[in-house]
Amino acid sequence: MPKTKCWNTKADAESALPLWLRNRGLVSVNKNYAHDRLKIGCAVRERRKSVGMSLRSLAKWMGVSHTHLSNLELGQKPWSRERLQNASDVLDMHERSQNKFPPASVGEKTKTETKTETK
Repeated sequence: MPKTKCWNTKADAESALPLWLRNRGLVSVNKNYAHDRLKIGCAVRERRKSVGMSLRSLAKWMGVSHTHLSNLELGQKPWSRERLQNASDVLDMHERSQNKFPPASVGEKTKTETKTETK
């Protein structure tokens, strides 16, 4: 099992996290400063669910198995900086796409339906 990355200062440990995860109490203090992998996993899972993305879908976009992602979210495996940034990028993209193309309300016509009616 890989060792947990430690930093010399809390600021260094915080700056290694993506912006949306900073200042949320995810850095634990022992002899050095380290990321709390369970708290990070919970935060990623909460964000994934809040944007409406399934575990399997996020895993596919990240290029990892769903079991590996599950282990990361449950704090059973440490997050590498690259994996955490990758998850953040995918969740950001998914969230932006959800906001850019909101679902049509009940009874509201989509652009395709409107075009076919005018022809």
